[in-house]
Amino acid sequence: MTSDTEQDQEATFNLLNCELIGEFDRNMAETFVNENDHCVREDRFVHHEPDDILKFIESNQNANTLKKTLFDVRLVTEFLQSKNEFRKLDKINPSELDQHLACFILSVRRKDGSEFEPNSLRSIISSIDRHLKIKKYSSTIMRGTDTNFALTREALRAKQKDLKCKGKGNKPNRSQPITDEEINALYSKKLMGMETPEAIVNTLWFNNSVHFGLRGVTEHYNLKWGDVTLKKDVNGLAYLELNERQTKTRTGDNVKDIRDINPKMYENKSNKEREIHLLSTNGMLS
Repeated sequence: MTSDTEQDQEATFNLLNCELIGEFDRNMAETFVNENDHCVREDRFVHHEPDDILKFIESNQNANTLKKTLFDVRLVTEFLQSKNEFRKLDKINPSELDQHLACFILSVRRKDGSEFEPNSLRSIISSIDRHLKIKKYSSTIMRGTDTNFALTREALRAKQKDLKCKGKGNKPNRSQPITDEEINALYSKKLMGMETPEAIVNTLWFNNSVHFGLRGVTEHYNLKWGDVTLKKDVNGLAYLELNERQTKTRTGDNVKDIRDINPKMYENKSNKEREIHLLSTNGMLS
């Protein structure tokens, strides 16, 4: 049997051994950190100047939104100058600017003298609100919770009702859906299909727009190798699946705003000239 003295000596030895091992581990960790500290700082944290922050933010803003904002700011500035008001928008106090904007809403017309659509008029005021926000203005227009810009908001609502009474707001320039007969005509006239490089590009653009919901130029241009993959469902039917990048409505600023299901384009077995056959035979799938 082991005596109490021997047990105490063994316990003391184990305690000292743990302390030595712990001290050794701490020394090794400190040595590792010191040796790799410079490398970690350089690799993990990229150096940026203060001006780089604003440039980065501006570079990730929608180019068309910026262009629209600048255009609307010029329009309102032109109106203010016609009223002998030459201060910049962000230099006018809220009560005065509220009066000016309410008057602008009632006064502005298109170049041909016709009225704006209700949504167009609202988007102009939203552009001014966006511009003032960038300039760190003290109040907001569209989301004001106090009396600031109350007159502008009321004038806008009243003007939109008036325009609706005049038959505006029915989206007269909206696009019309294409019919199957029109699609078949495009193929029969060789404007789409595999006959020419131009027809192939037209087909890619059309299918990506219809099946994947790509819009405008940017979303098509930003497609990269690997974004579209060829797969098969449980029944053996081939389809293309899009791994969506940044879009107009899903910009990435809200990480939860993603599609529940990736867009898919299924094969058309009755016509091998279309969709998947065209893409795969031209080496356009990953």
